[in-house]
Amino acid sequence: MNQIYRSQIKHQPSGSSLQNLQTLRGAFVDKDSLLKDSLRRLTNLRKLALAFQLNLSQQIALAESFLKLNQLKALKLKSIDEMGRPQDLKATFLLGLENLSNLYLFGKLENTSINRLRQSLTDLTLSASGLLDDPMPELETLKKLECLSLYSGSYTGKSMSCSKGGFPQLHVMNLWMLEELEEWNVVEEAMSNCKKLEIRCCNSLNVPTGLGHLKTLSELKLKDMPVKFTAEIEETKEIIWGDIALSPAIIIDDHRQY
Repeated sequence: MNQIYRSQIKHQPSGSSLQNLQTLRGAFVDKDSLLKDSLRRLTNLRKLALAFQLNLSQQIALAESFLKLNQLKALKLKSIDEMGRPQDLKATFLLGLENLSNLYLFGKLENTSINRLRQSLTDLTLSASGLLDDPMPELETLKKLECLSLYSGSYTGKSMSCSKGGFPQLHVMNLWMLEELEEWNVVEEAMSNCKKLEIRCCNSLNVPTGLGHLKTLSELKLKDMPVKFTAEIEETKEIIWGDIALSPAIIIDDHRQY
């Protein structure tokens, strides 16, 4: 479905309505939608993607339905207003989904929400989260995480730091449109298995400190970054990665008009 029209699943007399359904994408839920009361019956769902326009108490009720979905492995949620803009997202359900490996959250989160993320996660995307505190100290403890994407408005602070031993299994990191971010520090032995890093539209960001510690990095993609940033990377790449046998491929992709 296309996340526009209100959806409902009618209860069948046999009680077996859509019990074998494993994937549900594009549903939209508001206060009048019957779907929010039907989700708990879809106990075989593996993948769920939906948008909703609900107040916090209604979101809590919806979250109780998620706790019935014990087989859920991939979840994408968008909390939006009538214009599609991000709204508060109450993530009270996160601790209960034991098999969840792929999570995408679009909406404003409390900083404490990321404390509830499960160790089972391998792929995490945050967008429009509005986090005020550096999320890295919490996120880097997710030992199975392989891909992390922080999109526009996910973090509104000016600095972040990845510490020793953090993100032990991370292979891919994407930092997109973090407009306020100025400083990023990667200490030695952080992100020790990272292979691909993409930085896009982070217009206030200085060249991160400690890029040379990413000794497994094979690709650094810079998309729509300031000329000063890309030029500094090009000019100092031999200094940054000079002690590494195979330095990363640097891809500069800039479609902005000047």
